[in-house]
Amino acid sequence: MEHMEKWTEGRGLSDITPLCGGYEECRPCHSASGFRDYYLVHYIVSGEGRLMSGEETWHVGSGQIFLLCPGERYVYCADAEKPWTYIWVCFRGRLSEAFRAFPHVCDYPHDTFLRMRALHPDAPGYAAGLAGCVMELYANLLNAGTASAGRDYAKRARAMVDSHYMMSISVGQIADSLSLDRRYLPRLFRKEYGETLSRYLIRVRMEHAAAYIRQGYTAEEAGRLSGYEDPANFYRMFKRWYGVGPAAYRRKKQTAEAEKNDGLSEGEEGRA
Repeated sequence: MEHMEKWTEGRGLSDITPLCGGYEECRPCHSASGFRDYYLVHYIVSGEGRLMSGEETWHVGSGQIFLLCPGERYVYCADAEKPWTYIWVCFRGRLSEAFRAFPHVCDYPHDTFLRMRALHPDAPGYAAGLAGCVMELYANLLNAGTASAGRDYAKRARAMVDSHYMMSISVGQIADSLSLDRRYLPRLFRKEYGETLSRYLIRVRMEHAAAYIRQGYTAEEAGRLSGYEDPANFYRMFKRWYGVGPAAYRRKKQTAEAEKNDGLSEGEEGRA
């Protein structure tokens, strides 16, 4: 087993502060679990294994990387028959937070990690060389995967709104559940869908509330079923969105429906 592990001070490298790196030929079923307070990336040179975080599981093979972010609970395990050989690096720093926008697992066809492995821990400039490789990793992921990662996070945020609009959720809570910065997720969402995440949440709630009103629910019931516990707040939002209050909206829709039915009846009488 070969290692290049060396903890560094990282002075002057506040954007990316490399902590250590290494190379490992894993034993069958080798595993690790828990959570860390730094970012950790593994590049799979050969072999196979699994990464599990939350309720998700990924199969990870050669030519791919898997990313672990601070505070995330995880388990990763090498395959019993084809265990991993991987190169890894862990780091901190201001720029490191941007790695949260990337997927946990993705292809990485670049030779960044091979150059990383060639670095000698005792050589002068080891920390700077390691930081340079991490910066290259960031640039390559940004160029090749940001759009895809952004779409994935935007879709996940939209799905959360669609399935949880009736609950007391906020944009901040959605961002936290995706382990994204609360200012970064809205930008990803707007880029993908052309509207802010907060407006989409309101629109989904209002559309469902209007449907409940048309079905005969009271304003208070429609508001509660659409995620508004405060009836006064729901009334203000509904009137701002539709231009009229819930009762007036119901009368307006009932009148329009009656006129439509009258028109159909007249047309049938004329054909008769």
